Amino acid sequence: MSRRLAGVGLIGVAAALYVGRYMVAALYSIGQRSSWSSKLFDAMVSYVSPSLWTWATVALVAGAAYLVWAELSPARAEAA
Repeated sequence: MSRRLAGVGLIGVAAALYVGRYMVAALYSIGQRSSWSSKLFDAMVSYVSPSLWTWATVALVAGAAYLVWAELSPARAEAA
């Protein structure tokens, strides 16, 4: 697997985890009988574990690192 593909894949995983946090909060609030408001949604987001945000950040940083590594590798090979 190439480093570029791994980097793009990890960035995709990061995006899915980031969106997943808000999707889980929306699913939590389906059963609420009250009207929708930003305060209600913020409360539902606070119930979602912060580990999704942490893992999304880790995947984003790792994906960016893989992309940078993939771009710098051919430059080093040509310089040698």
